[in-house]
Amino acid sequence: MYTGREDPLSHLKYFEMQMDLQRTRGDVCCRIFPATLSEAAQQWYFKLAPGKFNSWKAFSSKFNAQFSSSCQLSLHLRDLVEVKQRPGEPLRAYISIFMMEATKVSPLTEDGKLSATLGAIEVLGELWKDIRKNDPVDSMSDFLDRAEGFIKLEEAIQQVEGEQKPAKSKVTSTGMSAQLPHYPNNSSSNGKLSNNNNRQGNGKKGKFTSKIEQAP
Repeated sequence: MYTGREDPLSHLKYFEMQMDLQRTRGDVCCRIFPATLSEAAQQWYFKLAPGKFNSWKAFSSKFNAQFSSSCQLSLHLRDLVEVKQRPGEPLRAYISIFMMEATKVSPLTEDGKLSATLGAIEVLGELWKDIRKNDPVDSMSDFLDRAEGFIKLEEAIQQVEGEQKPAKSKVTSTGMSAQLPHYPNNSSSNGKLSNNNNRQGNGKKGKFTSKIEQAP
């Protein structure tokens, strides 16, 4: 659904691709297209005068012009170079973001994409060291193949570290952490104190009674 905030040209191209797969063209597209609109875009369509457009080409041009302020601006190679891997950022997350941003750069050659990503990976990271120690990569496919091994290594380390973390205390239905009852070291198994301490308290604080009160 197009709300008016997304790129209108991308919406039109996707819609036309779907219509082409269904072998639908011309006036029929004009009848179907409003069903893909919502919110501000739908309100705009409802305000159009009936019979204002006589072809799909004229309508689509007007639609694109109406929402041109929402068009996605193309990036340049210098913008892609700034998409750098932050210290500690997982390699998989960085490559995913980089490849997504690369689709917005036009025109972009494979050499330009490779140069940008080689200059953006974390300096002194394991992949950075491997590329400089061993044979340099000569294509994006070679870079992605090389990076895949380090991605698997990172994720395996994260999994091991997660398994080695101490287990958290179990939480009861009341939301309180469940803990085992604590008894003095010289208490016997039936909850009574040993003979050395088996005497009545004198009413002063700090004296043990003959039995430990059991929690309800």
